[in-house]
Amino acid sequence: SEYQIVKEQLDLMRAAEDYGFDSIWPAEHHFSEYGDCSSPSMSLAAIASVTKRIRLGTGIVVLPFHNPIRVAEDFALLDLMSDGRVTPCRSFIDYTVGNVKEATLTELWNSPAYVTFRQSLRQDGLMPVCSRCCGLMGF
Repeated sequence: SEYQIVKEQLDLMRAAEDYGFDSIWPAEHHFSEYGDCSSPSMSLAAIASVTKRIRLGTGIVVLPFHNPIRVAEDFALLDLMSDGRVTPCRSFIDYTVGNVKEATLTELWNSPAYVTFRQSLRQDGLMPVCSRCCGLMGF
């Protein structure tokens, strides 16, 4: 059932921290054999509430299905709720922009790391931001 699929996905994401994984990356899928995660931000919010260390990122957010401003606000709120554990790109070593405990949102927005991240969005588009991990640059 859909309930069992969603419960299993959340249980697996929760267990990832216990098994020593560094990050989790739910991808938005609708009516798919890959799973049912219509809202990565909502799934990650549930996981943020029961984990302490694991980084939280999204494999896919299908922006044409959403209001991009709302998506940005949802992930900004998730970052606050998770004590700065949201990762904007799978290659967070390149694009980690800071922690809300150590700087204000304005300071983070204007930081060199975040300026670089924003430039990559303008140059390379929303997906993919990097080419090291997901291999989607050439499709």
